[in-house]
Order: sequence, then C-alpha cells, then structure tokens
Amino acid sequence: SSSSIVSSTRSSPNEFLHKGTNVKVKRPSARRFISSKNLRISGNRAASPLFIWIVILIVTPLLFTTITISGVVLTGISRQFDDSVEDSEQHYLDVAVHALSVYVALRADFVSVHTGRSVRDLYLMTRYGNWILFGGVQLAESFTEMNTEVNECKGADSPESCPWVLANSVCDCTWYY
Repeated sequence: SSSSIVSSTRSSPNEFLHKGTNVKVKRPSARRFISSKNLRISGNRAASPLFIWIVILIVTPLLFTTITISGVVLTGISRQFDDSVEDSEQHYLDVAVHALSVYVALRADFVSVHTGRSVRDLYLMTRYGNWILFGGVQLAESFTEMNTEVNECKGADSPESCPWVLANSVCDCTWYY
C-alpha cells in the first residue's frame, strides 16, 4: 500500500511542464479600431481657415519677434566683438614687446656678468704675464722658464715625436704607450 502511495505521488516529467496560460483571452483585432473613415481627411489642411488664422495670429508674430531679437543681439555683439578684437590685438602686442624687452635685458645682464668675469681674469693674467716677462717682478733662480719651441714641432708627425719634446720631457713617457 505504501508503494501505491509513492507511485501515485510520483508523476511523469511531462506533467510539470508549463504549457501556456490557463486563462484564454481573445484579443480584439486591429481592424476593428482602424477604419478607412477615420483615416480620411476631407479637403486640404493648408486651406483651412483655422490653420490660416493660427499661422497669422500665433506663428508669424513669434517668428518675427525671434528674428528681430536675434538680429539686434547679433548686431550688438558684432560691434562689441570688433572693438574687443582690436583692443586684444593691441594688448597682445604690448605684452609681447614687454616680454621681449624683459628677456633681452635678462640675457644682457647674464652676458655682462660672464663677460666681466672673463675680462677681469684676462686683465689680471696679462698684467702678471707682463710683469714676469719684462722684469716687473724679480724672480728667484728657479726652474720656471718661458720657452716657445712651436716652430720646431710644426713639422713633426705627432706631438710625442717632436725632437724638442723628447729632449725636454720630464720623463721618457714610454709607459703611456
């Protein structure tokens, strides 16, 4: 008896499938609501007196007002814009000239500082050189001696092969090669 209960509670898988709605409603057809009588409009809409009065009394004044306001605003803006463009051009040129003059002044100061330092050093070296060469400074007997043997070394293949350099070098310098 328990097996009959179990078998009766079990059902086939097809019984649990959804097979659509339980309530069947017939939908009305679209033909019933749209008829050829509702679609027909007799006469021309543009020739209708109501349409003409709406255009004359509502649309035309709105269109005329919009065009007039736009024209007045555009004329005023164009006059202001022309004046502001000229002012902007002049202001831009003034700013550009001022920036260029500031740049030139800064570069001139930079160059003058560096040139002044170089000229001062050159002046001091020239004075010291003149004192040493022409006897302005008494030198002790030392190894300091002014020699210029450039003409002898002009024809040499390399500075190391010059006979004067080889004769007067401090070391034999073979360890360089």
